[in-house]
Amino acid sequence: VTDDDWEAIQNDIAQFPIVPTYHKLPTRQSFSRYYLAYTDGFQKHFPFLHLPSLCLQRPYIELRLAIAAAGAQYCFEADKPEVLHLFHAALAIAADRLRKKDAKVDSPQTPASCDDSASRDRKIRARSCSMFSGKASKPASPKDEEDLLQTAQTLFILLVIATGTDYRELWKEKATIQGMLANIIQEGGLRTGSVLQTPESLGWKEYMRRESAKRTTYAAFCFSNFDAFMNETAPVIPRSTLEFMALPISAAEFEADTAAKWQEVRARSPAARPLLFTDAFNRLFREERLPPQMSALGNYVLIHAVTYEIHIRRHDRRYLGLTIHRYRARRPNRLEQTLEGLQTAWKSSPRDPIGPMHPDACPVTSSSLFALLHFASIQLHALTTSKVDRTSQAAPLSLLPSRDPQKLAAAMRDYQFRLEFSEPMKLRKALMHAIQAFSIPIGIGVNRAANEPMFLSMMEHAFPALEFALLLSKWCLELSHRDSKDISRDETAILEELNKLMRETRHPIKPGHYAFQTWAGDPNQWAKHHSVEVLRVWADVYSGPQIWGLSKLVASSLNGYADFLQQT
Repeated sequence: VTDDDWEAIQNDIAQFPIVPTYHKLPTRQSFSRYYLAYTDGFQKHFPFLHLPSLCLQRPYIELRLAIAAAGAQYCFEADKPEVLHLFHAALAIAADRLRKKDAKVDSPQTPASCDDSASRDRKIRARSCSMFSGKASKPASPKDEEDLLQTAQTLFILLVIATGTDYRELWKEKATIQGMLANIIQEGGLRTGSVLQTPESLGWKEYMRRESAKRTTYAAFCFSNFDAFMNETAPVIPRSTLEFMALPISAAEFEADTAAKWQEVRARSPAARPLLFTDAFNRLFREERLPPQMSALGNYVLIHAVTYEIHIRRHDRRYLGLTIHRYRARRPNRLEQTLEGLQTAWKSSPRDPIGPMHPDACPVTSSSLFALLHFASIQLHALTTSKVDRTSQAAPLSLLPSRDPQKLAAAMRDYQFRLEFSEPMKLRKALMHAIQAFSIPIGIGVNRAANEPMFLSMMEHAFPALEFALLLSKWCLELSHRDSKDISRDETAILEELNKLMRETRHPIKPGHYAFQTWAGDPNQWAKHHSVEVLRVWADVYSGPQIWGLSKLVASSLNGYADFLQQT
């Protein structure tokens, strides 16, 4: 950030009287540090801004402030008062810009005094209905499109901060931000252009602007889906929003920082018609192979779309009272086959490497894809099992907004996780997915994983870890109360697999308890030990210098629940 840049930031903020003058900004050096941290951290996990082309123009002030606020999280400086001011200033300016846009759209004969909350709701519903009815909306000017795009990008960054923050003051703004962002996305404000237009006809800068708009829409959908799972609510952005949108291009093409490099990357890639999201999603359900030009981020979007389907079915079953037989009639096995098809597509993708420790893999795909796969599979097996009472699933999660680890730990203790699966294969599959997810940080090394960027800065990892740990712990606890003669061979094999992993941690079975190399000991004691220590290991993964408060909350809650178990 040069002196001229710093002066421009101050002048641009001064144009918005809604930002209090007493707000103290970070220093010029701090802005430089935050921008660099955003590029090295946030951008790698949420790659929707095309920074090279964005730097050719001066981004809107609210977007610059939001980028700095996100970068401060990665500098571990989120507690500074001036960083909190960055958040509030960016939100105030973005909201003001949206109000001015709505004022232009409103009829000039409408008095401002009549614009109450009820009339605003009617306007929003009318706009949503016109979008889904297929009526053509009035073409937006390039300036209006850019206004909406940068406002939406600002709101998305602020939404991530508000979701992961330690501060209740910021968390309270989450619903407001989410509502504004959803309205922009669902009103069709982020226009990505026709897929029939070739990249060459658009040029590098315009093509990347449209790709950035597309990625912003996908990022908003994926994060909305994550938030819905976390809070047991319906997603605020429906999957229908993504229809007729092309899937994201490869990371190499998107990260090209000049038109020449972009052309060079395109020359190395096979020329193919862009794959639409709807086509790819339907191919999965028809058990057809995905094309080789699928990018890793495209796969990430698709698995979120599948988890969206699983969540909607669970949500409907819980609140609409549908029976399990009707769910079987809707072929949940097809969802399982879809997840397996996605995993096959990842392994064969030549464009963007995928793997938790692949040196060239993008963090958002290399880490989150596998976490989401195991999480979605566990949720799916719960959906397709008739005797499992998932109505109490929301009990621990409903306390996440409290940000109180003791309340969350107590809710996990009191959580009645019934394991009388009518189909034992479903339970075994769910447990194996939880163990496979458990093996990732153990394979890396728990202490090392606690300092790996994928675990430090991805809150999407921390929330599924809560489900993995809870499932394994509750199952082990149930096993420990059973007669050892009633433990089946399959359950013994799963317990042995878990024990192998535990030997790699600082919480192994103590040699004095039973024989290490054989199953000569008491399996009940093994299970009782693991019911506590599996929680400790997952807590260790998120006990490092975490960027997001949500990850710290997961670690503290798991340790709190383990303490409860040890006291009994």
